[in-house]
Amino acid sequence: MREQAQAAKPRNIFLCLLAMAFFSTSDILAKMLSVTLHPLQIAWFRYMVAIIAAAPLLTAFRGRIRSQHHSVQLVRGAAMLSSTLFLIAALRLLPVAEATALVFVSPLIITTLSVLLLREVVSPLRWLIVLLGFLGVLIIIRPGNEGFAWTAFLPLCSSLCWALGVIYTRKVVAVDTPLTTLVYSAVTGFVAISALVPFNFISPTMDQLLLGTAMGLLWVAAHICITLAYSSAPASQLAPYSFTQIIWAALLGYLVFSHTPDALAILGCGVIIASGMLSISTRLAAERCQGNRSSD
Repeated sequence: MREQAQAAKPRNIFLCLLAMAFFSTSDILAKMLSVTLHPLQIAWFRYMVAIIAAAPLLTAFRGRIRSQHHSVQLVRGAAMLSSTLFLIAALRLLPVAEATALVFVSPLIITTLSVLLLREVVSPLRWLIVLLGFLGVLIIIRPGNEGFAWTAFLPLCSSLCWALGVIYTRKVVAVDTPLTTLVYSAVTGFVAISALVPFNFISPTMDQLLLGTAMGLLWVAAHICITLAYSSAPASQLAPYSFTQIIWAALLGYLVFSHTPDALAILGCGVIIASGMLSISTRLAAERCQGNRSSD
């Protein structure tokens, strides 16, 4: 069993890296579409493709997709939808690399929310890491830099909503299957956004339709890859590889939009990555310590 687990690690890492590449490419296409389409319609494309992909699951596993916490699943789905909408709005106004980096403060927000909502105890070291991460945010947004600071709140709001979704995931993971959570998120988001999109709907051209479909397929493929990656490997081992999404975002942003982050933006991204890595490592160390105490 140990050899199988070690042999699976390269595959899991590859799937995680592939998911980050898919997420970034999907975001690039979303930014391209945002020039002419409303963020609601772009998000609707993503959820429509997700629903089409989930349709066979609804048919094949209809009896198993039942939640013990309907209200929590609905709130989680709404949080994930809000995260998507804020991110697409951010991509419309900000360079992809900076927007992606700001979204990656979610581990720091999760730490804060875990204290407020889950009553978890957080060490002084982890609070220092949170402050370090928000220092990276300040370096990127540069308060007082006209026209940039307020737009930076869009990816930060996306990160906040994502963190809320993660917190609510912890509430349902003990009683609901991952499949149930995935389907609830897709259906909740699609129903909610379908009620809003008619007010901002523009009949898409063939090019927009192809771009929107490709964006949605990449988004779904990314979620499938990340689910498969985490299904047979500890989250703590794979989480650091998630930060490669910032590298992909910077590379694709340069190739497609000729945007090169300046020195301060690169510094801010580096600080956020470092704080995120430290947050993951300290949480892992705390879990190991708690496990050792339990075994004793």
